[in-house]
Amino acid sequence: MPPKLKLFNEPINWTYETKYLGLILNNNMTYEPHFKEIMNKYWTKHFSHRTAWKKSKLSLKNRIFIYKTLLRPMLTYACAIWASAGNNHINALQRLQNKVLRVIARAPRYIPRAVLHEELCVEPVHTLIAILSSNFHASIPHHSNPTINRQNYFRSLLPSTHRMPHRAANIIPSF
Repeated sequence: MPPKLKLFNEPINWTYETKYLGLILNNNMTYEPHFKEIMNKYWTKHFSHRTAWKKSKLSLKNRIFIYKTLLRPMLTYACAIWASAGNNHINALQRLQNKVLRVIARAPRYIPRAVLHEELCVEPVHTLIAILSSNFHASIPHHSNPTINRQNYFRSLLPSTHRMPHRAANIIPSF
């Protein structure tokens, strides 16, 4: 551990993870604690709206609108940052979406996931992450803030074995 730091003569404890603007960062940059938090919040929110999915007389269009407005942003918040996370984390988010879409559509298990997504006009999570991340990283060079403009340096780095956030379009689909 590095030496203890003090702020106003109070020691600051070192931690292996921290929450910054809703994104949980850990010392290995695996984003695993962030994904665990996403899943917990997602299921809590899902169960609070469960009656809207199962017993409500809302139209399918309105149930999808509720999903896209309340739940899906929880899956994609800060995805431009964590788009380089492992496929296992992104696939877990896709499984969450698949389960909820089945409940929303009141679809039986034998309906394929791809058909469910196509019929409901809901993008798979990996596609949505790729679109959002690419749009964000494409806007960096044109930003009016010079500090943000300078954050574009990683595009000129040599290729590596690690997926960079701006290359989120390379995420392998889970279905």
